[in-house]
Amino acid sequence: MITIAEHMNDVNFVTNIAKSRAEAQKENKSIYYSKPCKHGHNSYRYTANGNCSLCVSMRTQKRLAKVPRVKLRETRKSIDAKWNASEKAKKAKQNWKDRDPKWAWISSAVSGAKRRAKVKNLPFDITNEYILSIITDKCPIFDTEFKWIGSGVVNSTSATLDRIDPIKGYTEGNIVVISLKANMIKSAYSAKDLYKVADWLYEIENKG
Repeated sequence: MITIAEHMNDVNFVTNIAKSRAEAQKENKSIYYSKPCKHGHNSYRYTANGNCSLCVSMRTQKRLAKVPRVKLRETRKSIDAKWNASEKAKKAKQNWKDRDPKWAWISSAVSGAKRRAKVKNLPFDITNEYILSIITDKCPIFDTEFKWIGSGVVNSTSATLDRIDPIKGYTEGNIVVISLKANMIKSAYSAKDLYKVADWLYEIENKG
């Protein structure tokens, strides 16, 4: 996982981040960076509340250090379950998605990929920022527009993460964002099979 310090040392990340909270709110960005916080931390801030990400991380680590590991796991599960089931959590998640729907999709997609990589024992090194750098607004295969705002119902035009080479896992250079329709076709048939069908259709349509 990339640390906050590594993000802030990444020239591309710092160049593309919003330069003020107002700018971030206007552009529906979840983070921004304007200047070091009052503690001198050179880290990005969260648009929702203006908190310094490093301050938040340090406070969290300090609290967690006081809790026994076994109890910590149980406490986390209990707190997470209670929070996720609350109406407040649902509203907060929806507000977050509404502020930056593309980023919300990316975060969900990367988290899902990480879980699948762990279950299948596949390489994993992608980040939200990396997916943001390669994503397009349309499927590169069918040219259908991706919808980041909606009811959450998945359909053939929905964006999906796809591994070019399944064995290489979820790694930079091996991931593309394509529609569910394209992903299903690619997953079901080999390139050789697809070429055969395409050649056959071409011949049928161009007879005479």
